[in-house]
Amino acid sequence: KNKYSSTQPTMERLNSLDRDQMQDLDSSVDSRSLAAFRMRITVAEAVGLEKPIDVYCTCALRYSEYSKKSGRKDSQPAQQSKTETIKKTDRPKWRKGDSEFLIKDVNLDPYLELALMSPKLLGSSLIGRGQVEVVSLLDQPCSDRWIPLRNKSNADAGSLRLQTAVDSATVLLARQRHAGGTLLDTTSPSHRDRLPT
Repeated sequence: KNKYSSTQPTMERLNSLDRDQMQDLDSSVDSRSLAAFRMRITVAEAVGLEKPIDVYCTCALRYSEYSKKSGRKDSQPAQQSKTETIKKTDRPKWRKGDSEFLIKDVNLDPYLELALMSPKLLGSSLIGRGQVEVVSLLDQPCSDRWIPLRNKSNADAGSLRLQTAVDSATVLLARQRHAGGTLLDTTSPSHRDRLPT
């Protein structure tokens, strides 16, 4: 059975893990074993568009380390997903924004690149683009945050709501690896998502 088949209940259940439960997992996992893992990604909605238009969103998984070694941005993402197109709206809400990405290794600095697009007669035009580092999404089993978008002129182009989910063991391993074996304090205000009203 797909544990992500009901996104909202899954997010509520995983977020209910308290600090003691996460520490209990410490004895059963090895911090050196964090390599490949799967991340459930949902592109939910966008706000702040200038006017009602036809719009869809792409989400691409890229690795910064690959780009550093080649000296240029990879032309082809490791994985990519695309939502359906919503017609004539300035606040699209997608029903088919779910995908699952395989993150090969956090040491390769993976990040998600999100692009809001408007289909045209020939091709598509970019509305706005934003990105987020995968490691920043591993503070909790589930995250729900707004990603700021910029257009080609580097001006504000709205915000995109991104929801992600991973298993609890992956979260613990990520905390150990990126905090020298010490659990991060995810109860502080700096780690809480702030959503626009």
